[in-house]
Amino acid sequence: MPLNGFTPNTKIESAKVGANFTNFQNHGLNFCKQFIFAGTLAVQTGTDYISLPDTAQITRVDLIVTANPVGATIIVDIEYSDDNGGSWTTVFTGGTNRPLIADGSKTGNTTTIDVPSVVKNTRLYRAKVAQVGSTTAGSNLSILMKGTYTLD
Repeated sequence: MPLNGFTPNTKIESAKVGANFTNFQNHGLNFCKQFIFAGTLAVQTGTDYISLPDTAQITRVDLIVTANPVGATIIVDIEYSDDNGGSWTTVFTGGTNRPLIADGSKTGNTTTIDVPSVVKNTRLYRAKVAQVGSTTAGSNLSILMKGTYTLD
């Protein structure tokens, strides 16, 4: 829905202001955070952590590699910590919804996030490569964690 227009140099109409605010609220403010694993992949935990400045919901995780895996899928996990990195918990409870790149493919994703809520400024996030291709591991993995900020 397009924003409601205003006529320059006139009084602002409160109905249009309200409609624009509702439109903005309905669409939210999106974010995209990237984790990169350069070179040939190995089972490993990333060393880069991120946090977000406001409450949000993670809505999807997208994956892409420059060299596809062969012999097995690449499986990725996103973990969070509420105690400054002392302990970590997956956002994919039970591991069944973790994003993967199928054997022979270059991309993959998931939109099923079991723990989607972001706690502003306190929750840390990191990425982890849980499995790589067995014949060819795959290389140069980019993980995009996407979501929407909660507007109030």
